[in-house]
Amino acid sequence: MVSIAQSEPPRARWHVVLRFGALAVQILAITYLGLSISRYAAPSTQGFSEAPAWFFALLAAALCSLAFDSPRGKVLFVHIGVLAGIAILFRTNQALALMSLPFALSALQQGRSWRSSFGWFGAPVVASVALLVGHALLNVDAWRGVAEYARVNTALSETGSPVDLALRLAPLLVPSGAEQHLLIIAIGAGVAWVFVVALRDPIGQRRRRLGQVIAAIGAIAALAFGGQIPLLTAPYYPRIIMLSYYVLASFLVAVSLTWYSAATTASRAP
Repeated sequence: MVSIAQSEPPRARWHVVLRFGALAVQILAITYLGLSISRYAAPSTQGFSEAPAWFFALLAAALCSLAFDSPRGKVLFVHIGVLAGIAILFRTNQALALMSLPFALSALQQGRSWRSSFGWFGAPVVASVALLVGHALLNVDAWRGVAEYARVNTALSETGSPVDLALRLAPLLVPSGAEQHLLIIAIGAGVAWVFVVALRDPIGQRRRRLGQVIAAIGAIAALAFGGQIPLLTAPYYPRIIMLSYYVLASFLVAVSLTWYSAATTASRAP
């Protein structure tokens, strides 16, 4: 007969499950990043104009994994904003995917207000956009090809209502089985994140934290994916949508790190 003292309390078992779940999400997300980037970037070095944008955007997304445990949140947010701003200078059509990052930062760093997250992240991004617009105004000839570029690389030339067009293009959001699997992992992780916050956060902070988590999930879905639908007719598809998946994978790593940290801290509590 096993004594009560020798049996493991249910709370400790949940900590173990949460830690292993966090490690599994990290391994799967990082593996996807490595395989996908080697698949879409390495064979396309000739004419691969997204390379600088991907480089700086991935650095910005990777730094989000430090947000939950960083004592210098404002400095970190500025660095992430600078990297995102540089990425936008190279590829303006990737801006919406990167605009989901401040929502993620607000959800990852407990106690950080919306105003602080968006302000410290947004200032360098606004500066980059201002620099881009200012440069374009000085070079009027550059505007002549904008309409033709939009016609060729967006869904503006497609026929049908916006709703029909969105429904027709939506399946292109998932280029292959690898992205489908990552989305399934992301949906499961999103549901788990909501439950972790609801069960582990102090009652006084729970409503605010749930709002930040749900807003982060919604921002990634709406901006990084929904906002890319008009661009899916670009001739260099599927590269146009891949950065959204890389931001999502980086975000999964960051979220899983918060789970692991929370489980470790709670398991050491008396």
